Amino acid sequence: MATTMARAARRARGSTPRDGATQRSATQPGAPPAAGYLYVDTRATRPAKSLKGYCVPFPHELFLLMAPAGASKSTGLTIFLIQMGAFVAIIYFLMIRPKVQQEKKHRQRLSEIKRGDQIVTLGGIVGEVVHIKDDLLTVKTGETRIVIVRDRVAQVGAPNAPETTTTSS
Repeated sequence: MATTMARAARRARGSTPRDGATQRSATQPGAPPAAGYLYVDTRATRPAKSLKGYCVPFPHELFLLMAPAGASKSTGLTIFLIQMGAFVAIIYFLMIRPKVQQEKKHRQRLSEIKRGDQIVTLGGIVGEVVHIKDDLLTVKTGETRIVIVRDRVAQVGAPNAPETTTTSS
């Protein structure tokens, strides 16, 4: 009878054991649970190497550990958003922006191709431009003339030749 009354009292408090885990806080056995924490009961029938008596944070609350001690949740969220913004900025300036600038320079070089320029195609064919019509280039390579599309030019100038820069004084 006493055990039945004890069970009824526990149910009324909301601390009915479920698989060895109760919803009590780690500091006060009869207190309501702290938000997001699970108290592991030491009297449960679990192996000796379990999480006895420890409060384990849920995964969605782990990012709050980055916040300074004593800070509110909004401060932790602000720090998290600043870190994510810095990460995006670093990725943009180290990876995306240089690639866009390189593509812009390449498009400019393709638009400036003229008769007599040495070119290298994406297939590795080296030749001299002999005729230009819209986006088609006629290239002489050895004794053969081939027609290629302007977009398929990989390099303007002789292969392995350093690019020349012009300076105006």
